[in-house]
Amino acid sequence: MNETDKKVLNKAISNLIKNREFLGFQLTFLKDALTFKDYSDICDEYSAVDEEITIEQIKKEILVLFDSTERVFDVDEISVMLNCEINDVETALNEILGVHNE
Repeated sequence: MNETDKKVLNKAISNLIKNREFLGFQLTFLKDALTFKDYSDICDEYSAVDEEITIEQIKKEILVLFDSTERVFDVDEISVMLNCEINDVETALNEILGVHNE
């Protein structure tokens, strides 16, 4: 495994942990343990995409994920792991698979 692959996997794992933390905040809010303002602030923090990522970069990172595990990921899971938009993941997967939407 090269350094680029390690960075992609580190990013994926870090984003999964971040998403798990956010789910905890959602449950806390549902139990009325957080004010709406505090919850809104948390949502803003967790929903922000870290960086602009190109479709080409998403494709490269998806291929690293595919090569690193036998698990099949759906677009929601990949968008969480790569912290990018679901539509961008769909576009990247379609390009990888050679699917053309008309």
